[in-house]
Amino acid sequence: MKTSSTKNTAPPDHLAKVKETVEEQGIPYNWGGYDGVDTSNSSGKNFKDSISKGDTAGNVNTNLDYRSSGTAGIDCSGFISSAYELGDKFGTSNLTKKFKKTSWYDFQAGDIWLRKGHVWMLESVKKGSDNPKGFYTYEATTDGTGDKAKSYYRSWNDAQSYTPYTIKE
Repeated sequence: MKTSSTKNTAPPDHLAKVKETVEEQGIPYNWGGYDGVDTSNSSGKNFKDSISKGDTAGNVNTNLDYRSSGTAGIDCSGFISSAYELGDKFGTSNLTKKFKKTSWYDFQAGDIWLRKGHVWMLESVKKGSDNPKGFYTYEATTDGTGDKAKSYYRSWNDAQSYTPYTIKE
């Protein structure tokens, strides 16, 4: 897997120091990316195909408002667009075309939690004594270890800056 650092790109942390061919699990974070198991907005029909065609793996830093060409991977909204098979990549600013707000008391596994610039999917709730203590999520993020699509944990306090949404019927 090839990575690069240019004026508009920077490899994910866990790939930045790779000097030889390694096998990695998962799809790396790529700003503006939609390259999943069966979706793509780069040179191939999916992430694996794009890498085989020479695209670099991931991009966590760009000064562009869109995906940097020659990169492959997935960002948070690309992950949601792919997981829900929306047919195209939606950004955090327009996912509300496909999702509607739901109540903090009505959310369920599979719902998304959205704020300006980031989105994640709810896997399950970590119960507290009175309220949820936090949330186990699926998301593409640069938070935590490994900048990629992954399972993650969000605290109750962190989740307060998001709004829950469910898919429109």
